[in-house]
Amino acid sequence: MKLLEKERVVAPKAPTRRARAIVAPRVLERPAVVLRARAASRPSLRRNAALSDASGRLVVFAVIVGLTYVGSTLGGYVMLERARQTARHGIQRATFARAEAKQARASIEALTNPADLNAWARTHGFVPGQATDLHGSGLVAQR
Repeated sequence: MKLLEKERVVAPKAPTRRARAIVAPRVLERPAVVLRARAASRPSLRRNAALSDASGRLVVFAVIVGLTYVGSTLGGYVMLERARQTARHGIQRATFARAEAKQARASIEALTNPADLNAWARTHGFVPGQATDLHGSGLVAQR
């Protein structure tokens, strides 16, 4: 330790002729310099910062993956429901078309049935072509 001396001027309270300024040496001590030990937490702070950064990125990645999964699942369900409704409408149209075809076949059968045609012809005064002359006019299958 190094001692420093500093001169200090002390003036008397009442100046007199005989009094002189007294110089008293003043000794100052410098405080001892104590070096602090380095904090051991600095490397762990860096490690924690890197870990925090990595965990933040992991959370962002997980959120993006989760949103993508939920969105694609919802989209898949929507497409599946649309296909199901389309199939149901197709089945309804096919059922309606079968009923219409059945009705059309019944109408055609009624129009082409020979017994029904002969009955209609008789009610309207027609005679079959292979019949003999029933009225003696010489005309067959005419009115």
